Amino acid sequence: DAGGSVAVIVSVIVIELTGIKVIDPIVASAIGILILWSAYRVLIGSGSIFMHQSPSDKGEIKDLISDVEGVEEVGCVHSWKICSEISVVTVHAQVSKDQLDNMEHINEKIHHLLAQKNVDHATVELRESLNCTNKHLRNHDH
Repeated sequence: DAGGSVAVIVSVIVIELTGIKVIDPIVASAIGILILWSAYRVLIGSGSIFMHQSPSDKGEIKDLISDVEGVEEVGCVHSWKICSEISVVTVHAQVSKDQLDNMEHINEKIHHLLAQKNVDHATVELRESLNCTNKHLRNHDH
């Protein structure tokens, strides 16, 4: 807003001093283009939030968490933005039976890794590995 006001004031002064009236539509067009560009950026940003576009690569998150010692399987990864500044991830991970005593440490490690990927809030559900053969019960990713 301030830039547009300054441009109008400067263009009026230049027109008064030089008499070149074509400056007025040129400045008005430049201000209009600037407004359209700003509006486009706002619409793209808010549209991705409104459409719940995933800010994080789910495959990358799965791989990252799968590499944590004690994690046997990762599923149900969901990622979205609450606003332009806050990203959220929820994830389910199965922990091997021999690592059940370390679940708090595993949870902290996963949160730390997600924070490094610019995830502002994470909900991590850890559970004992089911060793189940039914794929739907094991991994419910969508």
